[in-house]
Amino acid sequence: MTFLQPFMLFGLAAAAIPLVLHLLTLRRLRTIEFSTLEFLKELQRSRIRRLRIRQWLLLLLRTLLVMLLVLAFGRPTLQGTLPEAWGAAARTTALILLDDSYSMTVVDDRGERARQAREAAEGIIRSLREGDEVNVLPFSSSQPMPLTAMHAVALDEAKHVRSSAVRRPLDAALQTAGEILSTARSANRELFVVSDLQRTLLERSTAGPIATLQDPAIHCFVVPIGNEAVTNTSLTSMRFGSTLVDLGSPFSVKAVLAERSEIAASGTTVSLFFGTDRVDQRALQLNPGAVADVSLAGVPNASGWLTGRLVVEGDDVEFDNSRSFVIRIRQEWSVLLVGNEADVRYLRLALQVRSDSAGARLRLDAVSPERLSESRWVGYDAYIVAVGHASMDRWAARLRSLAERGAGVVLLPGAGANAWGSIGETFGLGNAPAETAGSGSFIAFRSADLDHPIFDGMFEPSDLRARDSRRIPTPEIQRSLPMRVPPKGVAVVTLSTGQPFLVEMPVGQGRVVAFATAADAAWSDLPTQGLFVPLLHRSLAVAAGAQEIRPVVVTGSSVDLPVPPGARGSAQVLTPDRRTIPLTPASTPIGNVLRVGSVDMPGVYSVMMEGREVDRFAAVIDDRETDTRPATEEQRGSFFESIGLVADQWTILEPTSDMERTVQEARLGTELWRFFLLAALIVAIAESLVAARRTPIEERGTS
Repeated sequence: MTFLQPFMLFGLAAAAIPLVLHLLTLRRLRTIEFSTLEFLKELQRSRIRRLRIRQWLLLLLRTLLVMLLVLAFGRPTLQGTLPEAWGAAARTTALILLDDSYSMTVVDDRGERARQAREAAEGIIRSLREGDEVNVLPFSSSQPMPLTAMHAVALDEAKHVRSSAVRRPLDAALQTAGEILSTARSANRELFVVSDLQRTLLERSTAGPIATLQDPAIHCFVVPIGNEAVTNTSLTSMRFGSTLVDLGSPFSVKAVLAERSEIAASGTTVSLFFGTDRVDQRALQLNPGAVADVSLAGVPNASGWLTGRLVVEGDDVEFDNSRSFVIRIRQEWSVLLVGNEADVRYLRLALQVRSDSAGARLRLDAVSPERLSESRWVGYDAYIVAVGHASMDRWAARLRSLAERGAGVVLLPGAGANAWGSIGETFGLGNAPAETAGSGSFIAFRSADLDHPIFDGMFEPSDLRARDSRRIPTPEIQRSLPMRVPPKGVAVVTLSTGQPFLVEMPVGQGRVVAFATAADAAWSDLPTQGLFVPLLHRSLAVAAGAQEIRPVVVTGSSVDLPVPPGARGSAQVLTPDRRTIPLTPASTPIGNVLRVGSVDMPGVYSVMMEGREVDRFAAVIDDRETDTRPATEEQRGSFFESIGLVADQWTILEPTSDMERTVQEARLGTELWRFFLLAALIVAIAESLVAARRTPIEERGTS
């Protein structure tokens, strides 16, 4: 039993008043004149006993009368099945958690699961009585509408709930629901969870019980939707063979597929599209529960923004059959080469090979340190700087600023360098003096991180005699500058001395690649080896991000995009369904960015500034959403136990065609204040009858 007005129970202290009055009456002395004979007759033992019984009975009735009145004003409710005609039905606050995730778009023998869920919600709302409050809360919403007693409004909300790509775990939705129900004052607080209860939905996002659901007045009803099995081969994720893409060169994508069906799939195909063109396709058959990687490849033949898609065909579930990505392929990118002629001679020759290749054209400018000016740094995608000239120290801050705003920077010692100077300190490389190999010896490569993007596609496995030791062909190095590896940097190649030879690190929105040796024959024979040209090109490409895969984000998350150099004016993002959302540049420690808030649907987004497309990115659904298998009874029980609901606090309601009646049969709770008032009336009448009947002793005592 619970009380809607529990503060009224303090009135139970008034039940002590009859007892106090009774005790005071017993202690009061009274003088009565009577003859000795009459006194002895009146003090017959049987009459005295009846008098005492009557006094105690009056005390009991009066105390009970006070208690019944106080309890009635406390509005007691009983969990039971009393007919409504016997008592006033307790008011109910019903909160309906409606699963609007993409898994609810599955179609089974009863139709679309989202439609089944909406119909179940409508039945729950119709089961409510006048004055009951209700709210419909989609899983994806963290800002619900207030509770309402207007059931027509709630019905309209339920009818207009549509599937959302924003995935929110069940415990997060229950946390919001508990906060809402904790403010309700109804005797019955009911929480309805209408969902397909896919097993990944029950994964906890936070640990421990949900405190707001521990109230015993809250009861949870679970309405499972769609237990019928469907055929589903899910495209769970994709991986790229390289983070850099070259015009006219093969680009590979690995699709990760999972079979969610209970029977083996047949005739499943996965395809790779560039734009609207299918460039590769694979057929496969998976056993139940199996996971497979499928590699597909295509050759980008046009520069600019290229949208790619992986598509699975041949199953019953559509929402997890496609994933998009975006590649930026520039037709031309510009590089400024800074250094004396002796420092940049080999660099210029190596970069001219790129300009003559079939890939994107490289526009190369060179300038000596003596002729550098503030304006000379403007307008380039990447900078290659030979460090060591005394005049370079004053440009250290300028160079870092360019990197932070998204430019690529490649650093090498100049031919006459003895240390990194201010540039080394600015980029966290240190400023240690140069090291020289002993007479008749040289420094060699000890190891290399062959998984780093710099080495993507550079070597065939047969070219590496000892791939397991992570070694590559080594030059003979006579002189090098020691480098520290910054906290977020990596040593891509390490020397036999233990010092890094090639370091790559992020700086703001850009990247920096630093070599430990100069492009000079006096320092090493690297400039004359076949490794030099591809190593320089790949280092420059990694630093500049000249051909790259744009961000792929999960729906429901946000993304920060760098403001393009020189971009001005207002910015907007064009969503996959052609909506336009204004963007405002945000200031961050790494510079200005365009912040796109919660991405609410999968597909490709275009960022526009002054009517010109300046960036693109893709959004995909959470890979956990692709697992459409329902949770088992044991998994359900474990989940509700983990959030703190005991077994008798939640009930499974199977969806039926008459959901209204199903809910009414399951709903419990009747207010009993009328019973208490009726009992108080009966007690008052009994007290009056007993009090009206006096014994002879009392009659004489008051005469």
